[in-house]
Amino acid sequence: ELGSFHTAPLRLRVEVRDLTIHGSEKSGEVPYAHVERVVASVKVISALGFEFGFHSLILDHPVIHIVVYPDGTTNQPTPQLKVASEKTPIEQLFRLSIGRLEVRRGEVLWNDRQIPFDFESNDVSAEMTYSVLHRRYFGSLLLGKVVSRWQDYRPVAWMAEAHFSLGTDSLDVGSLKLSSGRSHLQASGSVRD
Repeated sequence: ELGSFHTAPLRLRVEVRDLTIHGSEKSGEVPYAHVERVVASVKVISALGFEFGFHSLILDHPVIHIVVYPDGTTNQPTPQLKVASEKTPIEQLFRLSIGRLEVRRGEVLWNDRQIPFDFESNDVSAEMTYSVLHRRYFGSLLLGKVVSRWQDYRPVAWMAEAHFSLGTDSLDVGSLKLSSGRSHLQASGSVRD
């Protein structure tokens, strides 16, 4: 659902208000994802291939709502995709690059727990595909320098790279690398049910 959409074509700027993505949550529940306002400064990567990225992207009050049901499934939506052929059962959902990403007043609602977040990041790239055969999302995320703020604590600078797959009742992290100052963390693993 989209509340409003405004463009400034000569400045390559887009503003979206009240963007909502519904999952399998019940009617009346907080939706899977909602962003009050998105402001994007678009860059053309390839005019012939119609590829675009973002010089900057501001997400004002994004709310991600994850519900884990008693049977272990979640409210995560499953895309309704038509397979182009039997040889290509994987559909690319998105691939993007962002020069500067700013998230203001963000929240993750995990069942009944509220986790606030605010951050700014440079050099962000993300990719997500969906495998119809495996009924799983496959994604990768690269965050350049990130500055996070939480409540009244001092801001923390860090960098991250993650490669993962996500099913209705599982998360598999092929690799996760985090670094902040001289500290480094590498991890992989799975979460089921």
